[in-house]
Amino acid sequence: MYQIKTVSFLIGLFSLLTGLYLKENLSGGAKLDHDYLIPTVIAFSNSLNDGFKLFLSNLGFVVHSPVFYILAGKLLKIFGNLDNVKIFYILISSSLPLIFYQILKLKNRDNIYIYLFSLIIFISPYFRSSSIWLLGDNLSLIFLGLSIVFYLKFKKNENLNFCYYSIFFLSLCCYFRYYYFPFYFFYIFIYFKNQNTKNILKIITFSFLISVPAIIYFIYIIQDYEFLRLINLDSGHNIFNYSTNFIILLSILFFYLIPYIIFYINQLIKYYKKNFLTFLLFSFIFLSIYLVDIFIYENLISFNQNNLGGGIVKKIIDKVYFNSQFFLIIIALITSLVLHFLFRNNLKQNYFLLICLFLCFPSNYIFQKYLDPLFYLFIFGLVKSRYIDFILSKMKKLLIPLYLFSTAFILTTYFVYY
Repeated sequence: MYQIKTVSFLIGLFSLLTGLYLKENLSGGAKLDHDYLIPTVIAFSNSLNDGFKLFLSNLGFVVHSPVFYILAGKLLKIFGNLDNVKIFYILISSSLPLIFYQILKLKNRDNIYIYLFSLIIFISPYFRSSSIWLLGDNLSLIFLGLSIVFYLKFKKNENLNFCYYSIFFLSLCCYFRYYYFPFYFFYIFIYFKNQNTKNILKIITFSFLISVPAIIYFIYIIQDYEFLRLINLDSGHNIFNYSTNFIILLSILFFYLIPYIIFYINQLIKYYKKNFLTFLLFSFIFLSIYLVDIFIYENLISFNQNNLGGGIVKKIIDKVYFNSQFFLIIIALITSLVLHFLFRNNLKQNYFLLICLFLCFPSNYIFQKYLDPLFYLFIFGLVKSRYIDFILSKMKKLLIPLYLFSTAFILTTYFVYY
């Protein structure tokens, strides 16, 4: 078994190194992002002053965290060659499947099928693109994964030290990608239960102290009117995007849930036959959203016309010239029904977690990469559901279909972008 684990991991790692050699670009935009950001990395490799001078002169940079580019710049100075930095980053990125494996071990008994399932991240086109093109997404997910590991350890034995470790790694995650910050509210929701006032104050104080550098940075850049222009009502990040993003994110979740929907289809039908009122309630909610948008508040749901983002489901619907708004709402309804089925034994906790996920993404454009491979950490790490545990217990049966689905996805991206 050890040999199987080692060989399978090395195959995944070698595939990334091969992708680097072939300049693989399965996400489409990764190479463009790389070419756009590399001058900043080079500037930071010269000095912090040069780096910040370039970084803060560009509105496209300012809305992001500078931490990854500082780190990449320092690595470039150490290695002296960008290709060496990329190889090193691929090695670092390859720890994410192993961290996911630790999460699965904490959620379920350990076996070879669980391990092989964790390596499915190696065939995520967005994980691969981030690894190969030196983008910060993987590093933030590595820290998020470590945060989830300690969260699960805390859930097992209530050791408060694990709470601090979990918050610390979530903080590191947010230093690379701000938008994961809402998960902090989920952790607080969990950690404050059954804690005395003294422990709650300690957690709040610790959280504040590790966030001080970010607070200082935000105070500095918010003083710039040009940054504030990014979060106005016409463009950029604002709360008015959430109504549209709610539908888009559900449609992206639908894509990743397809294999599990097929697996659970009989149980889903049986459940909603017994709970038909729940089905009607969800149907009424999503029909109301559609009707309100059409007749009362136009553009409550407003998809960008330039075809940027939206995820694979929306792109397929657009290709066949359907009414994308109506069909995406139907897809969102189906996703909500599936999630409710999975959530139903721990509704309060799981729905609060889902809200935190939606709050992570207030931007104008929602891309598939935001949930890939975040989906695996979210569903199998944070969601508490005996049905997900059941899926893991049946991994021997599901492993081949899941790999076939993921392989079909990555081949699709290959033909689209090559």
